[in-house]
Amino acid sequence: MNLGKFLKITESEMRILHLPIGICMERYGKQYEEDAEMILSFMELLANNLDYDFKQIINRYFEFVNKQIKMNKEFLENGSYKYAKEKQIEPIINSKEFQIDNIFTLGLSYVCTPSRYELLRYVNGYIKQFIRTGDRCLEIATGIGFHCFCVDLQDAYINTFDLNFYSGICLNILGVSPRVNFSQKYYLFNEEEKYDHCIMIELLEHLQEPLEYLKNVNRVLKTGGKAILTFAIRTPQVDHIYLFNSVTEARDMIANANLEIVTQDYFISSFMYYDISQKESLAEASKYSATYACIVKKH
Repeated sequence: MNLGKFLKITESEMRILHLPIGICMERYGKQYEEDAEMILSFMELLANNLDYDFKQIINRYFEFVNKQIKMNKEFLENGSYKYAKEKQIEPIINSKEFQIDNIFTLGLSYVCTPSRYELLRYVNGYIKQFIRTGDRCLEIATGIGFHCFCVDLQDAYINTFDLNFYSGICLNILGVSPRVNFSQKYYLFNEEEKYDHCIMIELLEHLQEPLEYLKNVNRVLKTGGKAILTFAIRTPQVDHIYLFNSVTEARDMIANANLEIVTQDYFISSFMYYDISQKESLAEASKYSATYACIVKKH
């Protein structure tokens, strides 16, 4: 599946997707086009593996976008998420329909949403810069497996955990080596000072007590170990329960977990064009949803 064919499929009723794709092409040029075609080819293989055609998964992604627009409007009106406890979302996240939708929307969002593509670049940049041959990594929230694949290319080891059954299928399609160990279960943080790196992308907002999770990250990292974290700021989704209202709140939580910020970045969730030089101020206090990403180290 190439980008041109994808744009042609979405030409009529899903043309709204062309604007964010155009923003990605303008900002990142040929690199984005190459990455998009790799992701689209992977998604086509995944769809075939699960007995879907590619148009079906595009339709499911478009349904997700429309639901997200509605949730964003509701959030602006009431300032809270629909659910606040993990038990409330358990039946949702454990359902087959949600798990399949989650995998499809995660993958296509890297192509169709500038902030998601930028986040992918940020995480892969961390992996290539800091992870070395033989390093031991922990990932909580496997998703579609792209981070594992990148770690595997560094000849490092990664234990990765996700409740989504289809994350394991994604890893099989990616053809990762035995250095990648996937478990479909909760991670219990029962291995003190074992890991050189921890990857937690798009996880903390799904938890009732994200601070306790961050404290546990400190415990399982070796001395001098690093973690890459993200925080969904003012981002309503059906399975988000902890509301981060600002970047400052996220930074305070990191400090309370006795972790030190090394570098940071901000990704604004908008289909509309904005001045990228203003992304920090937009992430801190604006009408936009945002993702705060940072690399931290153990004191």
